[in-house]
Amino acid sequence: MPDAWIDRRDLGAGVALAVLLAGPALWRGELIGSAAAEVYGHAWVQWWAAEQWPAWPTGTALAEGTASWPVIDPLPTWLLAGLAHLIGAKGAWDLWIVVGIVLLAVGGGALARAMGGRGLVGAVGAATMPIWLGSVTSGLTEDVALGLVALALAAMLRDRPVRGAMLLGLSAWCGLYLAWLGAWAAVAIGAWRIVRVQPGIRRYVRALRRWRLEHDEGTLPPLPPHGRPRDWAFAGLIAAVLAGGAAAPFHDRLGGVGHHAGSVPARPEPLWRLDPWRGADLASFGAPGKVDIGDAFVREHPVYMGYTTLALALIGGAHPAWLGVLACAAVAPGEHLSWAGQPLGVDNPALTIFRWLPFAERFNHHARVMLLGQLLLVGLASRGAARIQRRLVLGRSPGTLQERLFALAILVEVAFLSPARVPLPDRKSTRLNSSHSSVSRMPSSA
Repeated sequence: MPDAWIDRRDLGAGVALAVLLAGPALWRGELIGSAAAEVYGHAWVQWWAAEQWPAWPTGTALAEGTASWPVIDPLPTWLLAGLAHLIGAKGAWDLWIVVGIVLLAVGGGALARAMGGRGLVGAVGAATMPIWLGSVTSGLTEDVALGLVALALAAMLRDRPVRGAMLLGLSAWCGLYLAWLGAWAAVAIGAWRIVRVQPGIRRYVRALRRWRLEHDEGTLPPLPPHGRPRDWAFAGLIAAVLAGGAAAPFHDRLGGVGHHAGSVPARPEPLWRLDPWRGADLASFGAPGKVDIGDAFVREHPVYMGYTTLALALIGGAHPAWLGVLACAAVAPGEHLSWAGQPLGVDNPALTIFRWLPFAERFNHHARVMLLGQLLLVGLASRGAARIQRRLVLGRSPGTLQERLFALAILVEVAFLSPARVPLPDRKSTRLNSSHSSVSRMPSSA
């Protein structure tokens, strides 16, 4: 396995993808995201925060009586609110999207190498995941820092649980959904590493006893790899403490009070490729094609997995990450199963097991678990790319033509065949205006 945790080629790929995905909106000086989703709602929150920065907002004309305005992504909200005083709220918003693209490329590359794959494939594949591009298009700023989760999992796969826990705790301050998904992946990695290392510990003890009995003057047998339970327990404590601070403002919702109550009834959905409500349509996992939303006001959560990515992942062979991909895919459809927009009249049995997990009931849209599922799938695809390259004479160096072609194939499929929007859409910030007094006073720079 390569020693490099972060590779500058991933950073270069991230910058190039940022230009491709966000460049057109930046060139026109517009707010990145779809006007038909939650972009303006989140932008308003950042503007409110900027009005009282560095203090935290305590209420607005649209939120009477709030003692402390809770947000799901407190760290970027506070930082961008301060930055808005220098480059405007719109500029701060767009900068956060650009940082998110680069961060996810770097994290995807690190995760790919930690899984034994090719970093460039992981970098491009992660930063162009349709489910993540859908979150950015919809204005879900709490999903932008997914790259922190990728970096955390990469650190843990390299037996650096404390580093991974700190990154995971940091991700909670950037988005509670991200930290929750990453936490379960981290638990699985920790359990796997601990169980895997136990035979090595036993072999080491036996070898050490033989060495003492024989008074061998040779070197001691090598120590087994990291994986001590106390290391992982300490890492879990660090992550819990860091994440607890981010979750504290949501104690009422985490305790069962909030807007997550109730259930959306099964109904036909014409925009099923985008999975706008609660769960993923079964056909949307593999149905290519762009979608014209018309005048619909919807979020976009396309779970399209990509045939290039899926083929490379299958070539990569068996790996424990497949269990994570399958688990996420099983939960993603949500409560009611549907096919090509038509309800099947069948409830999802996987959701019964999913609800056993702490705080699982807080999920408002189950398709979002594929943020983790597609991230793991990209890591598996990078392993497939590495396996193909090992069989080719010209494919043994990290920066080969084959690796670039694999990454390009993933990018082209996402851009032209997936429901995700490439480049990212934008709308002029003047559309933030409304007749409400608290909004009409918002400067055009917001």
